[in-house]
Amino acid sequence: MASHTKRYHNLDALRAFAMLLGIVLHGMMSFICIPAWGAQDLHQNTLLYGTVLYAIHGFRLPLFFLISGFFTMMLWKKRGTRGLIKHRLKHIGLPLVVFTIVIWPLLIAVSYWGLSTKIKRDASGRFTDHQEIWQAAVQGRLEAIQNIRDLGTPVDTKDGLGTTALSHAAMHNRMEAINGLLDHGANINAKNSQGMTALHFAALFGHVESVQNLVANGANPNLRNRRGKTPLEMAQTDHRTVQFIAVPFTVPVDSTTFQQRQSLVTAFLRGRTSARPLDSWSRAKARCYALAIEMPIFVHLWFLYYLLLILVLFLIALSLRKRLTCSVPNWMVATPTCFLWLLPLTFASQSFMTQSFGADPAGGLIPWPPKLAYYATFFFYGALAYGRPAFDQAGRHWKGFFLIAIPLLIGGLICFRQEAYFTSSALSVTYAWIMIFGMIGFFRKTFSSPRPWVRYLSDASYWLYIAHIPLILVPQVLLSEMNLPHGLKFLLICLSTFSVLLLSYAFFVRHTFLGTLLNGSKHPRK
Repeated sequence: MASHTKRYHNLDALRAFAMLLGIVLHGMMSFICIPAWGAQDLHQNTLLYGTVLYAIHGFRLPLFFLISGFFTMMLWKKRGTRGLIKHRLKHIGLPLVVFTIVIWPLLIAVSYWGLSTKIKRDASGRFTDHQEIWQAAVQGRLEAIQNIRDLGTPVDTKDGLGTTALSHAAMHNRMEAINGLLDHGANINAKNSQGMTALHFAALFGHVESVQNLVANGANPNLRNRRGKTPLEMAQTDHRTVQFIAVPFTVPVDSTTFQQRQSLVTAFLRGRTSARPLDSWSRAKARCYALAIEMPIFVHLWFLYYLLLILVLFLIALSLRKRLTCSVPNWMVATPTCFLWLLPLTFASQSFMTQSFGADPAGGLIPWPPKLAYYATFFFYGALAYGRPAFDQAGRHWKGFFLIAIPLLIGGLICFRQEAYFTSSALSVTYAWIMIFGMIGFFRKTFSSPRPWVRYLSDASYWLYIAHIPLILVPQVLLSEMNLPHGLKFLLICLSTFSVLLLSYAFFVRHTFLGTLLNGSKHPRK
């Protein structure tokens, strides 16, 4: 029988580790070609940092939701339904609302500063000898594109948002780069994660020459993006919206000639588009989908929103449990027999997601059902595992689990980059569970006894993760123009961010109302 007052030091440490890995993950973002990220470093290595990012992303949040399910069950056993609801609303719901409101203006300000820096760099033509293919396409450097391709980079390699070099060249109206990429066999109709093709981008920004060139070379003007829009409809976007979209992609928009260029693109495409306009209902659905599901309302705190939604499912499950007499057998918790139901159930939701190795991003107000089901599977396994002796043996072969995870990750990433999503999804969910049980076993062996510094980091981790996004962008922007090795920059970014956050926790959070809001009762000041 489990003690509801027992402190699980290993799971506390593991939950903090999952939180802190999020800071490491975001610390790499400036070294990956993700135009929406507010800092883009001069020295990028998308293959290296993108691989490490997926290695972390593939198991970090599933692990967090599993541990949350475990502690949610423990809290319910200890305090009952009312106590559980009160605790979660106070320490999850309230911080979600408060810090979302606080973080947005800070994030916008720092991101605007960082993206302005990149715009100036692109305008000046500054580049390094080891450019990536997307950077070379943005600057129209055909020779650099050829050299990068000769080194083995596929011409249709996609950046962090799934955008090809051809689309980058089209949105910046780089005619030589467009022709060179097409000569090297670039897929002219390749879509990114939002369903945007090179023609969509060229039409959106009013680049008449690029639109005409792409259509002449076989670009399909009837393709729709995920919002249901064709290139012709993208060319009819209002000026203010185009300026807003241009910021993360660092595309300069000349306000004096934009409307004229937009009219020319519209006139050119109107006679070449056979796709009928969507009816008002279909257009409204596509617009609502984009705003409600894709709009990152909660920024990096979306997982708190999903925790609250899954809590509702948990309470419903508890009410149904009272009416059922069946019990959950131990084999559903013990390893490896638990894989018999965990892998198929997780794969069922993962197979709907193709934007990422692991769960797709979706931070809107309306939850994306496959993503909610995906994380709910991990949460409910954690809830079922609470108090069961079979879970105490989970991950005991953690060294073997870590070894198995390596080929799963490599194979999954290869399949994902080749768009073999069925196989990639199967390898992704297997990798997630293998890594989770490996981490559980390792932390049970290493951190089962109390350690003051681990307890301190565990208490601080919630604040560190909540506050880190605007802060981590500052060193990323400051270092982005410096001609230093990217590995050294990454280390400086992480160390400076951790240091400032830990100091802020010690002096402004731990013994204040913020500490009470995040972690419960105040820690007495010594």
